[in-house]
Amino acid sequence: MMHKIILIFTAFVMFVLLSCNKETSNPVVTNPNDTTNVDTTDPVSTNPIQWSFVGNINHDTWTPGQEAKVIFDRFPKTTQEFKELQDKMGKEPQGAVALEIMAMEMYRRNVSIGTECIKLANLSINVNSILNRLKELFGKDVNYARPYQMACFLLGSSPENGYNPSKPYTIEVKVNPTNQYENSAQFESKFLHLLIKSNGHDNAQQIVTIIKPAGSPNFLVSNCPGLYYQCKKIGYGQTFNGLN
Repeated sequence: MMHKIILIFTAFVMFVLLSCNKETSNPVVTNPNDTTNVDTTDPVSTNPIQWSFVGNINHDTWTPGQEAKVIFDRFPKTTQEFKELQDKMGKEPQGAVALEIMAMEMYRRNVSIGTECIKLANLSINVNSILNRLKELFGKDVNYARPYQMACFLLGSSPENGYNPSKPYTIEVKVNPTNQYENSAQFESKFLHLLIKSNGHDNAQQIVTIIKPAGSPNFLVSNCPGLYYQCKKIGYGQTFNGLN
């Protein structure tokens, strides 16, 4: 009887060992391009965004033509990452403009995340007009959609090269030389009329108006139709490779 028990126990142990070996010798391989079961509502970020300013824009005194650049290596991936970047970058006019470009590109990648970031970067009165236009620009109509819309505001991009910009990314901003800063009693601050360089429009400079409302730590965008005005179509035979 004892002999039979030992044989049964031995067979059971061998079965377990073989089963484990079979599982470890055939690991599950995940296709990195298959996002069927991936939660994209707030993807995890890895390395911190590297960014810097070159030049400054006066907050209070209209200085026609004053220029500044924002240089960065990638776009934010999450709402939290955007907030953290805004806490640092949003205190300067050129930073507020760059954050607007980032928020719109984030909308292209993920509507939910992008919508939240657009709300963070703008006065509430400017949000709906942006969202309505982005639905069309980043829609499925191949003749109208412009997935490379935000790339046209990055240095080195053009229709002829597929709107593939130079890296690290650079956004060029300057003070509008014809529109002076305007006082706002409602926001107890000043509207700053700025220009952002575009490589995809006949008018190479698009207007962006920002303001730092009283009590706000950051500049916010109040008007920016040029950012969502449809850029030129990509050059024939060219491919837009996306943005980091």
